[in-house]
Amino acid sequence: MYILTGGMRLLSEIRNELNYSAEQEALVSLEDLMKNLCVSGFVDWHYHWNIEKEEKLQLGEYMYRILDPYSRLFLKVIEPRSQDIEKNIFADIPGASLPGLDGIAGLQFEQLLITNRRLMNHVLGVQPIEVLFNGPYRQFSSRGEPGVQVDFLLHTKDKTVFVCEFKFSKNKLGTEVISEVQSKLDKIKLPVGGGF
Repeated sequence: MYILTGGMRLLSEIRNELNYSAEQEALVSLEDLMKNLCVSGFVDWHYHWNIEKEEKLQLGEYMYRILDPYSRLFLKVIEPRSQDIEKNIFADIPGASLPGLDGIAGLQFEQLLITNRRLMNHVLGVQPIEVLFNGPYRQFSSRGEPGVQVDFLLHTKDKTVFVCEFKFSKNKLGTEVISEVQSKLDKIKLPVGGGF
């Protein structure tokens, strides 16, 4: 599951990063292991969406991401600092000041919103019947064009695409967020007649 701390991954990417061999696959299917993590609530799966063609991509595999909030906290904040924690290095530091906690809070907020995608549709003024796709989105790089990952994308039947990036900060967000989101918008391939 640690591989998923860097974001959504395809099963083939997980297999490559783990160096999961044919011998291991013969003993236990990696796909079955991922399904078990999904059923147990630790991991979530999402299918690929092609905005340009307005259809699910038929890659034969899903994208997986960490779903369980504590697992994410443990893998990204606690486990990398386990030796320091055992030595009580953080004993006098308030829990909210732990390094990396802001990033985790942002990811937890993102997961909360994705889990409540029906509410997101409502807030954006989109009826469920109009939705072609909503959820985390990843466009792969191809033919020299860069890929892009979006926290939440909503694509409607009238070719409107809503792109939502979730940010968490103890401080006021700066204007650099605008250029970051614009950069993502510039990379997304829209359907003919489509727009943001």
